[in-house]
Order: sequence, then C-alpha cells, then structure tokens
Amino acid sequence: MISGDILIISNCYIPTGISFLELLRILENFKFSKLVILGDFIDFPRRPTRQFIDSLEKDSHKFFNRILRLGCREIVYVVGDRDGVLLEWSEAYSRLFSTRRHMVKLCAYHVESIHGRKLVFSHGHVQINIAIPESLNPEYSDEQVLIEAARRARRKEEIAGLRSILPRDAWWFIGHTNLLYIDEKYRIVHVGYLAEIAKIGGCGPISEIIKPSEESRGVVMIDNDYIHIIKLENFKISKKVKLI
Repeated sequence: MISGDILIISNCYIPTGISFLELLRILENFKFSKLVILGDFIDFPRRPTRQFIDSLEKDSHKFFNRILRLGCREIVYVVGDRDGVLLEWSEAYSRLFSTRRHMVKLCAYHVESIHGRKLVFSHGHVQINIAIPESLNPEYSDEQVLIEAARRARRKEEIAGLRSILPRDAWWFIGHTNLLYIDEKYRIVHVGYLAEIAKIGGCGPISEIIKPSEESRGVVMIDNDYIHIIKLENFKISKKVKLI
C-alpha cells in the first residue's frame, strides 16, 4: 500500500468509463488523508434521467462513505467539462454527494499551500482547449502537443496577473490532458486518468481531439514535500519530484 497526504485522481467518467466499485478497488491500494478529484469524475449525459440521478446518488454515497472509512478526512471535487453542470445544480449536488456523514467540497478550482508553496488544482479544459490549436506541430507527438499546450496556457494565465487563479511560482495540477507527467520546469503536473482507455474521448477542440495513451493511466500522490507519479499497471511510484 502506498501512503501519502493527498491523492489526486481525474477522468474517471463514471459510470461509462469505470464503475464506483472498480474505482474503489483501485483506491484501496492507497492510504491518504485528502482526496482531490480533478474533473470529469462523472460522465453526465446531456439529459440525465431520474433513474440516472437516483442511481448516482445511491452509489456515490456508498463510495464516499467507504473512502472515509479508509482514513480519508477531506474530499475536494474540482469539476471538469463533463461534470461542470454540478456547479449549476447546487440543490441537486448537495443530495448527490453529501450526507450527514460526509461533505464533499465542490468547486471550479482549489488552492492548497504546503510549506509556503501554493498548489492550484483545476481541470484545465478551458485553457488547454484554447492552447491546443496553436501548439500543433508536425514534428511533435501527441504528448508533446499537450505538454506545449499546457505551457502556453500557463504563460497566458501568468500574463493575466490579478485576474488569474495561478500565481507565477505555484504548482499547477491539471486533468484535462489525460497525461501522467510532471513538467518540472513549468511546475505543471498532469494527473492522468482512471477510466478504461477505450471509454475516453480524448481532449481538445472537436477538430483536434487527442487520444490518451495507456501509459498515462494512474494517479498522483503528494506526500510531505514530494509529488509522486503512480501507474496503475504495477501500483509503484514511477517518478518522484520535490516541491520547490
């Protein structure tokens, strides 16, 4: 079992990409005090039926109660493009994910501070989709395009100054790219995905969809001053970077 302070997951696409039960079996391999969900956790249909909502409420309550019994004390849910509608459904949201036993913090982005270093968590779909077309290069692999798009998006955020959620020296954790990668120079952490790869549509504007790689199925763990990349294929730490 891998232990840490904060476990970060993204791109689960429940229930089409993975079930709550399958996700729980994955998370039982970790011990953590805080869970940060970084968008596209739920794959909401355009017109959710009453059956869909009722099933989601029942299954999500079981899932989050089990997560708390594993030792997690706090759950933060940053929405993405597939589940952004939750921010508009404040009344429905409180029924879907929070009970007297647990409260899930729902937000568009989340900010943490570890030993004076700011960490900003956002799905990143708005910024990345804008930057992808201008990052295309025939000499780049799909992964390189996404890395460059994230870098461009970060530079634009920094130029925005006070209007930006991203301070210049902060670490930025994003989920939209489906990559599992730490870009140390630019302090960008791509947190991968957990859905079955065949169920993921990819990221980018409709005309430039980039599919994920099997290599990026995994999670990110923060423990003390270190960021860990953990791949699902073996549940071992494949990369470790110090928060500086």
